[in-house]
Amino acid sequence: MRLAWLAVAAVAMRGPAAATTLEKLSLDEMVAKSTEIVRGRVASQSTMKSGAMIYTIARVDVLERWKGAAASRVEVAIPGGSINGLRQSFSGAPHVGTGYEYVFFLWRGRSGMVQILGLSQGLLDVKTDSSGKASVNRDASSERMLDAKTGTPVRDEAMAMPLGDLRRYVLSRAKAAAE
Repeated sequence: MRLAWLAVAAVAMRGPAAATTLEKLSLDEMVAKSTEIVRGRVASQSTMKSGAMIYTIARVDVLERWKGAAASRVEVAIPGGSINGLRQSFSGAPHVGTGYEYVFFLWRGRSGMVQILGLSQGLLDVKTDSSGKASVNRDASSERMLDAKTGTPVRDEAMAMPLGDLRRYVLSRAKAAAE
């Protein structure tokens, strides 16, 4: 995770043309490293500036909480956005849409700001088919990724599974970690 945020800091200093290098995270690592995991719908968005960084703040109505303290809403800071005529964008930073539903793997930093773990890796789209069955999906990231242990480049993979399977998996892993 440190690699991901070092990369974000480097991009912030260089500008939007720089590339981002992410630490590849497995689903187990995302569950273990997240301070909160929620299924939620983006209710609204705004932007804020903190030092040299611009963040999009997504206000998320929590539909289900699988890990973390109970709350009906969470504010998620996503690197990038536009404010006062200034625009920043960051490779690897996900984009959310107001009214859309996602599963968020979140972490709270020392500043108290809640962010998506592993940038785009920690955000899964929730889609419901015509029969009412929900699934989660995430496209493979095109950003450069490294294995945290070896530092060697690795390829990201898309993720797709039924929402119920992800819920059971996360809840069982979170429960096992708490024991």
